[in-house]
Amino acid sequence: MYHELKANGSIINDLISTEKPIIPNIYHFIRFNQSEMKFYEMLGIMSAIKKGKADKVYIHTNSPPTGMYWDEIKTNQRLRSFIHY
Repeated sequence: MYHELKANGSIINDLISTEKPIIPNIYHFIRFNQSEMKFYEMLGIMSAIKKGKADKVYIHTNSPPTGMYWDEIKTNQRLRSFIHY
């Protein structure tokens, strides 16, 4: 099978040249035993969406996020549309 793939061209070039990435651009944030979101967490989430061009952001937590920084995210419809928790 390797020889078949190689005979048709470079595997790496084929993967790079695809228009849509093969691996989805999904970010995961893990938060346990803390409900109030910190400034640096908000900044990380916003960076993942704006600079990292995330398709989705998952927040894995055992308690729903709260606080003024979470309020900034959840009231911004554009940011909120990326986030799942």
